[in-house]
Amino acid sequence: MRHEFKKSDVHDLVQDILASEVADLRVAQINVRAASSCDGDDLIRIDVIFDGHAEDVDARKLVGLTRHILPRLRALDETGFPLFSFIALNEATGLMGDAA
Repeated sequence: MRHEFKKSDVHDLVQDILASEVADLRVAQINVRAASSCDGDDLIRIDVIFDGHAEDVDARKLVGLTRHILPRLRALDETGFPLFSFIALNEATGLMGDAA
């Protein structure tokens, strides 16, 4: 039986990681949700909606986020693998709503 997904804890964790690792990214909203891969593996989908344009994001800073977040997710007993999506605010039609 799958454990209860700690949505607000994961949201707060993502917010902390982004603030420390990509502080110059102007985050408008973070959406997190539990998901499963086609093979049944646990995933954590993380949509980061930011105020700016794709070229404003330094991809070199983003590639290491999974390495930073995985140990802290495991400390929360979250077994899902984090999958990040970075979406410019002007392209986020339909994604803005309830955060967390």
